[in-house]
Amino acid sequence: MIDDDDIPEIIRGLNYQTLKAIEDRDLEEISIERTIDELLKNRKRIGNAYFRDNMEKISRKYYQMGNDLVDENEYMRALDMYTKSIKISKRYLGRLAVDSYFNRAITFVILGYPKLGLMDLIRIEKKPPIKPDIFYLKGEIYEFMGKYKMAQKMYMKSYLIDPNYEKAKNKLNKNILIL
Repeated sequence: MIDDDDIPEIIRGLNYQTLKAIEDRDLEEISIERTIDELLKNRKRIGNAYFRDNMEKISRKYYQMGNDLVDENEYMRALDMYTKSIKISKRYLGRLAVDSYFNRAITFVILGYPKLGLMDLIRIEKKPPIKPDIFYLKGEIYEFMGKYKMAQKMYMKSYLIDPNYEKAKNKLNKNILIL
């Protein structure tokens, strides 16, 4: 008989539902990869519109899988899903996957890589429509890094894009007292 002390902590922490969720996600990812292979193999036969429509769906699916993984605190796997969404969108649709870049930036920050998060935000900050939350998040990152003047500039940009954006207004009001 195996004593509990002989079982690594990581295995003890897993339960059937967790293992099943991991397996289901892996099978779903394999299915998506097979679909991509089929679409690429039959691209000329199926037509560009059908190809692009399906690649858009795949990009969104990877994005959603990333979100689900973040909800489960599986940040490294979430980064992988966001990156796959970004690559599909860039390579086959010729555009930036803004939502995937944004969420990947947040995930980088959670993992302790604020500069990588900033790099993703810089890639999408000028993509129309310009969104106040991008500059707000940049402000949060700069504040976390101790760059308070840059943070203030980003909060102000966020506010100027949308004066009703409450988070930016609140930060500006607090920062006026601090600076």
